[in-house]
Amino acid sequence: MKGKMRIGIDLDECLTEFVFSFLNYHNDKYGTKLSKRDIKLYDLCEFMGCSKNESINRIHRFYETSHFKELPVVFGSQNGVRNLSSDNELFIISSRPEYISQQTERWLEHHFYNKFSDIVFVNEWGNEQYSMKRTKSEACAYLGVELMIEDNEVNARDCAFRGARVFLIDRPWNQNGKLHSGIKRVYDWNEIFESIRG
Repeated sequence: MKGKMRIGIDLDECLTEFVFSFLNYHNDKYGTKLSKRDIKLYDLCEFMGCSKNESINRIHRFYETSHFKELPVVFGSQNGVRNLSSDNELFIISSRPEYISQQTERWLEHHFYNKFSDIVFVNEWGNEQYSMKRTKSEACAYLGVELMIEDNEVNARDCAFRGARVFLIDRPWNQNGKLHSGIKRVYDWNEIFESIRG
């Protein structure tokens, strides 16, 4: 994988510790005792034990909290992004709804200043009010992304099926079967950088 590339990077769980912070919030607010180990599928309804609409509403309420504004950075991601940005063009391709773009951009500016050429919100966790949606593979095609860094197995498979190479960051919710030949499981940002550097 040598030479300048266009690389797409998922935001939550690739750069931010979103699930850790969300579960702390959820446990405090709803009296649950959930941990990352409990999430076997990337399915909000499944691990929250509520309807899809309610699970989306809980995520939207989380966006309004200090937990969300102060999301921790994934270990090694700042160094990894800095190293990748010197030889490649980087893009954020996030499942987040576009209405939280300002908060997202502020967080990225604070932790990853000026490292991304563009930020695309695919609105995967939207509802009727935020209904303009697209897939991450469509975003990759639109941006000419050759490599996607992702934690969601379904999104990874879709991107790989449409021709992008994918690095799938190992998480409890992406252990559900044989991976597409275009997907490589990775365990940290050092491995991502070393794999790209070749």
